[in-house]
Amino acid sequence: MERRDRLWGAYAEVRLIGDRSAVGRFLTRVAAALPLWDVRESEDGLRIVVRAGDVKKLRRPAREAGVRVRIVGRRGGAFWISGLLRRPGIIAGVFLFFALFAVLSNLIWFVDVAGVTGEEAEAVRAAAAALGLKPGRPASHLPEPAAIERALKARLPWAAWVGVERTGVRVTITAVPHTVREKDAVPPPRHLVAGRKAVIVDYVVARGRPVVRRGEVVEPGQVLVSGLIGPPDRALAVAADGKVYGEVWYDVQVTVPRKRALFTTREPERLAVAVALGGRRLLLYGKPPASGDVLVDRRRWRLAFGPWSLPVALEIDRLRPLARETIDISEEAALRAALQAARAELYRRGRDVQEIRAETVLQRVIEDDKVYVSVHYGVVEDIARPAPIDAADGARPGGTE
Repeated sequence: MERRDRLWGAYAEVRLIGDRSAVGRFLTRVAAALPLWDVRESEDGLRIVVRAGDVKKLRRPAREAGVRVRIVGRRGGAFWISGLLRRPGIIAGVFLFFALFAVLSNLIWFVDVAGVTGEEAEAVRAAAAALGLKPGRPASHLPEPAAIERALKARLPWAAWVGVERTGVRVTITAVPHTVREKDAVPPPRHLVAGRKAVIVDYVVARGRPVVRRGEVVEPGQVLVSGLIGPPDRALAVAADGKVYGEVWYDVQVTVPRKRALFTTREPERLAVAVALGGRRLLLYGKPPASGDVLVDRRRWRLAFGPWSLPVALEIDRLRPLARETIDISEEAALRAALQAARAELYRRGRDVQEIRAETVLQRVIEDDKVYVSVHYGVVEDIARPAPIDAADGARPGGTE
């Protein structure tokens, strides 16, 4: 029997009851006149499959051979369709589902804005809503994307380009604003002065006149690069610019705990299956742990039919309950962690730190639950700060190189 015939035909599975010789005579006679399939032995007798319309033709040969015929099953799409037609509620539900799906897939569910944020994004949404492009609007009632783009461009004069793209039930509006390049602001005339006490290591002057030399000790507020260039009687005031590197000193104190928290996954992994619809989530299988920390590995599949994407997604979570453990670290590891924390604090407090020249541990205290260290650093950083020329005229100048 071909697969197509099995699917759309109507067939009956028949059990033959009688002694073996009678059943053999019956099969020999019937096989010459009717097609038979799936002839096989079972616990309750021999079974065969025939067309549903041929069952009546088996009655007379069976009586003559002394064999009883019992129908034990029905196969084929014809029986399935017949049973379905006796249940009009199912048919109505199927048609209603496809009709509802066709209606919902033709609606705009989401309007996203890309390229801009804040007030500009709200302006794009308002302009789109004024044109009818908003959630709940049938997509068939919208004009072509090119027409929407032109209308939005007319309503958004600050936008250099507007693009509209529809993917299923989602519309994405991309707006690119005009970029206005501001002219570089010219700073007023100024000196560069020392921000703190330091020993000059090096300097790079882009504009102005250096008035310090390498190895010189400078005080806070002392002029490093003068903004006055030229002869004193005809000095030209400019905005001094550059970097002056000096060796400065920091004392850093940090405290780090000797106990650390670790998370382990000792309990077996759990599964949770849920359906996400819009902003809601319906749990179908499994449940999260009642308490404690959980590591979640989520896989998400969105329901889509061809180019149409619905706001319905299937989510499968792999949940790993985490157990919190506290361990004690050794003194050496705690000291290394304290020095790392001290360096991080140094870089946070420093200004453009270029080099650490000295690192001296002044004090360290190791207790049961924490480690305290005090570290002295000598580092090279940019010490130059801008200062108005009038305010810095009274500063003590250094020598020139």
